[in-house]
Amino acid sequence: FSPEVIRALLAAGDLKSASQWFIMLKNAALLDSNAAKILGEIQPLARLAGAIDDTDWNGAGLAKWWQISNSQKEEGAVSPEVIQTRAALLFNLLDSFGDEVGDEEWGLLLDGPAQSTSVMPQPAFWRSLEIAAQNLRIGETILLSLLALGESGPAQASPTVLHKVIKSLHVIGLEQEARALALESAVASGL
Repeated sequence: FSPEVIRALLAAGDLKSASQWFIMLKNAALLDSNAAKILGEIQPLARLAGAIDDTDWNGAGLAKWWQISNSQKEEGAVSPEVIQTRAALLFNLLDSFGDEVGDEEWGLLLDGPAQSTSVMPQPAFWRSLEIAAQNLRIGETILLSLLALGESGPAQASPTVLHKVIKSLHVIGLEQEARALALESAVASGL
């Protein structure tokens, strides 16, 4: 049950407790293949929360997550569409925090549908959000971010919208709030 505990603690913003569980899981993964699989599954979420620093995260973590996700798909536990949706969200969220998502990872998503239907803000909001963030206008950036997310909030927002909103919040120094949005979206998607 450690993934559920870690997810709950991360979503609640309790990084200290989540980190302790994560360390326990990391130690168990050295001897137990099931724990190693669980660790690979939960690592990206912990990275989004800021519970994993650069020393514990690299491109191999993302590759391992993809491999585990595909094994779940092959077992019939998760549909290919769900894997594609989660991967698109995860790649966008990681990229919005400056983590490198390589061409190889993005290329994996080319097997999915070329287009998807999603709600996008009007181009004027999109441009205004970018300008407000660049000029460090905090209140305006927050307001435009909320408008861009729409009534459904981050749980239902498209990965592209989330990327733009999170990056904008990050630019104006609202790192904790940006991570909270990323976590809400990631947990809602089943990551």
